[in-house]
Amino acid sequence: MRAIISTLFLLFSFSFALQAASGCPPSRYGRWTGVVRKVPAPAGNNCRQSMSVEAFGSAKKSIEGLSFEAGRLAMAKQVGASNCLTTRQVMEVLDLFNFEDSRLDFAKFAYDHVTDTGNYHQVSAKLKFSGSVETLNSYLQTR
Repeated sequence: MRAIISTLFLLFSFSFALQAASGCPPSRYGRWTGVVRKVPAPAGNNCRQSMSVEAFGSAKKSIEGLSFEAGRLAMAKQVGASNCLTTRQVMEVLDLFNFEDSRLDFAKFAYDHVTDTGNYHQVSAKLKFSGSVETLNSYLQTR
């Protein structure tokens, strides 16, 4: 019985995280509407102004407050998609993830949303495995 309840809870949580990551807002009754919001993202490396210290601190607390890794990753991507970040801010967000796959995923995503791409090589120091560093470096070479 416990296994069934745990499985259902995990499935519900994962489903919620996927819906949140898709950008579909819930209706006022808590059900997902299926309507995808278009969030204007900074195009390419055209970022000039990074998030203020206060705004970034608030966003970081919101990400930290989420229980599941998938939710943290989805929230971090949402913040990154609608704001420009510095390399240092990206590194701080990477510290919030428990899993290397999440760190690598966000590091690749965030490159197009940083103001100082010349410093982005510092991000590889936050990755724990050499394979992840190589993957990030080869991804950055294609950008």
